[in-house]
Amino acid sequence: MVYTNAHRLFLQILTSRRYLLGHEVQSTYKKCCAKFHVTADNLLEFVKEINEELGQINLVIRKSIQEDYESDSQCFVLVNIFDSDVTRMNSTFTSQELALFRKVIEAIVQSEDGSILITEAINMAFNLKQKMKIGESEALIDRLVQDGWLLQGYSCTECDVKVHRQCGSKFWIRNGSQSPSCPDPKCAAEWSHVEVNLPRKCSKTQN
Repeated sequence: MVYTNAHRLFLQILTSRRYLLGHEVQSTYKKCCAKFHVTADNLLEFVKEINEELGQINLVIRKSIQEDYESDSQCFVLVNIFDSDVTRMNSTFTSQELALFRKVIEAIVQSEDGSILITEAINMAFNLKQKMKIGESEALIDRLVQDGWLLQGYSCTECDVKVHRQCGSKFWIRNGSQSPSCPDPKCAAEWSHVEVNLPRKCSKTQN
């Protein structure tokens, strides 16, 4: 199987949640595959294919144990792995770019809601041992978003709803919205902090 949007979505969900428990792994796997019409018949092979992609940036999905007061349960986590000089040379990213990406992933995992501001990610260039120019950092973050390594979206200021940018735009256009608002009908707060070019409705001119 080729690396698909189902793989990307699974990785993005895992990144935002920090870890997935055993039963969550199966349900998330099936939902991701169903969304993009991919056959969900081999979870281990699916994760292996994601790990093949992650290898170039020195990350891997591994099984671990989530400790609990009552019982311990298996979970899947995203972890850093040791990267050799050969791995760096074969990577499509420079060592400097890899360092920034790792910092961004660590910040996402450590954040309370599994996300960080795009400006925060870009400004992490200042915290690298080998400094990176802001323009280079911005270009890398854009590339990671475009390639599906990072999910860029909008968050509601009134509730916990989050939405991917493209999904949000499609939702508002489909519903004929004149301005962006929370997709949750129970909230429906106006999103004045979001700038999106939505098509304007045309009214028939009466003679």
